[in-house]
Amino acid sequence: MVFNSSYYPIPTPEQTRDLLSIFQFVSNDLTGGLFFPLMILAIWVVQFIGVLAEGRPASRAWVYASFTATILSIMLGLLALIEQKWIYLLVIAVSLGAFWIKLASAKLS
Repeated sequence: MVFNSSYYPIPTPEQTRDLLSIFQFVSNDLTGGLFFPLMILAIWVVQFIGVLAEGRPASRAWVYASFTATILSIMLGLLALIEQKWIYLLVIAVSLGAFWIKLASAKLS
């Protein structure tokens, strides 16, 4: 098999001048914008399972994991490493978690 350099994206010197441009190349060109959303998903899963392992309710684990993932995604969004749709998705996840906590703490009369 002959290596065809046009098949794989190869970074230009402009795309490797600093760490931010390398991350932008990896996130946008190599993975089609899915690298950092998948990293945030992995962090979310680890935090969710970690809070559940401490014995806290699932609603609190959901809100904690979603909130920290939202903060991370906002920081990555400011650096143009993640698309805004992922930030909006995590904000909705935090809102749903807050609603879930409200429902879980409601007292039935």
